[in-house]
Amino acid sequence: MDTLQASLEGQTRSSAPNPNLDSDKTSSSLSNYEQAVQAAETSSPSSLHIVTPLVYSEILSEKTGHNIFLKLDALQPSGSFKIRGIGRVCQVAVERYGSSAHLICSSGGNAGLAAATAAKSLGVRCSVYVPETCEEAVKETLRGLKAEVIVAGPVWDTCDQAARKAVEAEDGAVYIHPFEGDDLVDGHSSIVEEIYQQVAESSQASKDEGSAAVPDMIVSAVGGGGFLAGILRGISRRQSQSLSSGGPVHSPKLVGVQDFGADGFSQSMNAYHDDPIGNADAHITLPAITSLATSMGARKCSALTLKLARKYARYGTLDDSSIAASGFGSGLQTEAESSTRHGKYFAGVVVEDAISGSATWQFNRDHQIMVEIACGAALAPAYQPERLLSKLVGSLPRPKGRKNIVLIACGGSKIDQAMLEKYEKSYGSQEGEGRIEIDGQAI
Repeated sequence: MDTLQASLEGQTRSSAPNPNLDSDKTSSSLSNYEQAVQAAETSSPSSLHIVTPLVYSEILSEKTGHNIFLKLDALQPSGSFKIRGIGRVCQVAVERYGSSAHLICSSGGNAGLAAATAAKSLGVRCSVYVPETCEEAVKETLRGLKAEVIVAGPVWDTCDQAARKAVEAEDGAVYIHPFEGDDLVDGHSSIVEEIYQQVAESSQASKDEGSAAVPDMIVSAVGGGGFLAGILRGISRRQSQSLSSGGPVHSPKLVGVQDFGADGFSQSMNAYHDDPIGNADAHITLPAITSLATSMGARKCSALTLKLARKYARYGTLDDSSIAASGFGSGLQTEAESSTRHGKYFAGVVVEDAISGSATWQFNRDHQIMVEIACGAALAPAYQPERLLSKLVGSLPRPKGRKNIVLIACGGSKIDQAMLEKYEKSYGSQEGEGRIEIDGQAI
């Protein structure tokens, strides 16, 4: 326990951008403090991210009638899941260039904070190109992490162009993309093995007789898509390992949630579904980000993520040999077998900001952990059990019974107590209110 407490206190002293990294607050937010201790102590010393706890939520499980598990990546050193992928990219850069590496990132939020946190841990320079809309608190936190902050234009696209030009002009400079790249996706994939191990070890998880407990559904917010691609890669890796060892292959339902006005990924998925032949390469670019969930606000998402998500939605696997084999997993689906348009293996959900904001403040009330509104999107199904979660569960291969559902509480820096109070006052509980779509269809 001393190991984790010292770690948390050390992060606070070093101006880590995580409002949840307070030892007293963290211990009170977990139903069992040992969960956090065990998670931190099993983290690899070579990784810049930690193994975060998976917590069984008594409140949400009672509310929904299912086993709701919270994967608390809000407790990562940088304040969000971003350190998994970006931390890996930064490590690879330092392995290549050594102490002369200069990490350059374009971000006004969590990606920049992850890059700065990683750079400080690795002892190398970091410059973050931020838009004019970047909050002063974020800029101050970046500077506290010894990063150089450059205000480079009105929007992220302008900042990204400036960051790329800076990389081209300097030997040893490495561009850190917020959501693209093989190393980034590989880093994000680490969360999947953690989830499977932690669900299997949970005494609250439902399981079939003679087999280990597994997640029936994994719910994540989606922005540019790098994290979602990592989850898909992690699932695929587990499936390949199971096939090689002759074990059962499991395909969890994967749910990606966005807010209207930051839903480029969902629009692209829907365009493909409407016309798979004519829209084989459908890739929507939003004219602007109009959602409050700016951290998921990529005008154009990752092309790789779209390709992987479309394949997984259809087959429940990314492995071509598995697709060719008959009887893979739960069996290949037909349109008649699927109760959602994208199928029984994937669903794209889009909600109003009010629904994400409502889930954000209620989550803090119930679990004493702050996450930003973009993360609240992933929590929304549990706070809309009848209207939303029941439909997602109904699309599972085996919809009956109590399911193991993992909500990724991915964290985020753009949140404070005043914002939570504003969400509560403005949005309330949103029970039965607000606009929701599943796979492009209103519910």
